[in-house]
Amino acid sequence: IIFNMVNFIKLFLVPALASLFFVILWILFFYVYSPKKTLRIKFLLIAFVLGIGSAFMSLAIEMSFYNIFNLDTSFLDISFSAKTLSDLIGPLIYSFCFAAIIEETSKFILVKKLFDLTNINQVIDGMKIGLAVGLGFALIENSIYFSAVLSQNPEKIAAVFILRGVLSTLAHGIYGIIMGYYLSLAKFYEKLHTYFVWRALLASFLIHGLFNFFLIIQLGFYSLFMLIFLLVAAVLWYNDRKNLELRITIGDKTLIVPPFLAEKLEFDIWKGKKVSREDYLEKLWNILLETDERKNERVDKTEY
Repeated sequence: IIFNMVNFIKLFLVPALASLFFVILWILFFYVYSPKKTLRIKFLLIAFVLGIGSAFMSLAIEMSFYNIFNLDTSFLDISFSAKTLSDLIGPLIYSFCFAAIIEETSKFILVKKLFDLTNINQVIDGMKIGLAVGLGFALIENSIYFSAVLSQNPEKIAAVFILRGVLSTLAHGIYGIIMGYYLSLAKFYEKLHTYFVWRALLASFLIHGLFNFFLIIQLGFYSLFMLIFLLVAAVLWYNDRKNLELRITIGDKTLIVPPFLAEKLEFDIWKGKKVSREDYLEKLWNILLETDERKNERVDKTEY
């Protein structure tokens, strides 16, 4: 019994607590940056639990593929080094066609359903929901990795703790933020709904695949650079979006400025065209106002 208890603490409790520590660390980081409560805690907790559920869903699918195809994942060892171009094929296929597509699709299925059932009135609310899902996923994934390293290669635990605890936890949080960002836009801009839904899945999938690929082939610097850039982009998105919908509802047109990357990523009506800032704001205003009026019409119909 004592031996089993020691194994339980070493292989389950310690990894779970270590993983939870890093999740809480990033939660505190984002909370300090954005302490204002714009979404009920209940929705964030539901999103966090869905993230945990998507991790178990991904694990079940991945284990099935391992057993069916007897996949060779020797390149996942921390000492792996690619010497020829052919050595990159395995990591490339694993990163994009295995880990990223399974994990991001599992998250997407659950998150999309939550977005459909949740009344989100700001894009930043969607970003927070995506973050909660990503951190819930990271909690389970990191626990599994920590447990495996403790049981098989305990001498490498320090490197894995830093790599997965700090970087991978943040990475999953950012994948979730990106997914939540575009799903929120899909909810607001009905004319471009399908466009943004696909972007939510594809953007998180491609970024996840690149992050994994660079790590596997020992080019972690590029993964770190990606995370820094995406964290800055998320901050800019958040700053530009946090009052945008509220400004529209009070009719304060003068305060609206084009959100970060909005002209390029959002409104395909400008593709291949040069427009003035005034024309841009006018178009932006009309699209947002039209969407807001449609929502009010639906509310009126349901009330009567």
